[in-house]
Amino acid sequence: MKNVSDKNKRKNTSTISVIALLFGLAGLSVGVISLVLPSTPSQQEGVQVTGIWFSESDEVFYLTSGSVTEIPNLLIDFSANPGETIHFLYTGTALLDTSPYFGQPAQLQFQFVLDGIVFSSGFTNLITPDMSGENFTVPIALAYTSDAISGLQHNLTVRVYSGANDAAVYKNKLLVQTFST
Repeated sequence: MKNVSDKNKRKNTSTISVIALLFGLAGLSVGVISLVLPSTPSQQEGVQVTGIWFSESDEVFYLTSGSVTEIPNLLIDFSANPGETIHFLYTGTALLDTSPYFGQPAQLQFQFVLDGIVFSSGFTNLITPDMSGENFTVPIALAYTSDAISGLQHNLTVRVYSGANDAAVYKNKLLVQTFST
């Protein structure tokens, strides 16, 4: 009897030790992740969010091969005070037609348009591999931060260029945040 009881105690002790080790590793992982991930401006000391503007369009927006246009119904009018940092974020989903008759990879380019001026920096290119006969759905994210935008009133939208293929863009969201330090 005593031998069976000792085996159960050792088994219970081993199980508790393994569980404690797993909890310890989980705690260590959370600590390492919090050190590795960068902090957002709102998490940094002395940074205050001074404004947030948001626009979204659930409409499906179609692009033909070679077209360049702004996403309809996705526009933000916002204000910024001198010295503020401005952060832009666009997210959406693209559906690319990679049918074999196009004969080349699909391409989309997204750019911010501030006050009618297209940013030459702060853009994203999406180029797919040649996937003949497949439609290709891709999530899109484009972000830009600047402390060099002057003036009080602005408007922001997103311009899309479609390369050799037809495409659709949907689930479009646009966010502007201003920060002061």
